[in-house]
Amino acid sequence: MDLSVGGNLRNMRAQVIKESTIPLGTVPVYEIAVDASIKKNNLLSFSYLDMLNVLEFQAKEGVDFLLSIPE
Repeated sequence: MDLSVGGNLRNMRAQVIKESTIPLGTVPVYEIAVDASIKKNNLLSFSYLDMLNVLEFQAKEGVDFLLSIPE
């Protein structure tokens, strides 16, 4: 399970996917919030398109499952 919130998230995840022999899951909202914090200086400042872009990228990257955080 990738719960990274710092560093080069995409690079780290790509390396984990490459080396992993078991299914890899993520919590995409962590990357979404980190991206918003970097781009807009506010970790809560993201749109549904920002969310969809991260979800699509992670799926294409080869992540096996995605988890959401319940309300």
